[in-house]
Amino acid sequence: MNVNKTIDYYVEILGFEFSMGVDDKNVTKIGQYKGMHLVRTIVKENDVEIVKPIHKSFYGAYEFAIRDLNGYVLYFAQQQ
Repeated sequence: MNVNKTIDYYVEILGFEFSMGVDDKNVTKIGQYKGMHLVRTIVKENDVEIVKPIHKSFYGAYEFAIRDLNGYVLYFAQQQ
């Protein structure tokens, strides 16, 4: 896994905010995402794989899931 490529993907494609990095040790932290509606729009515009379409969960939140460039599945949820 290329950490810099992964950071670029999360920031440039998914719209996350980069908040910290230490290059020599590859320590990274991705900040809060900018809202579910914005992430859904970014996902559609950049042809990101949707693993689970938006739906209302049993606990009342709206959520959906995508697969990132490394194959990890990410769930996004927003309480209504």
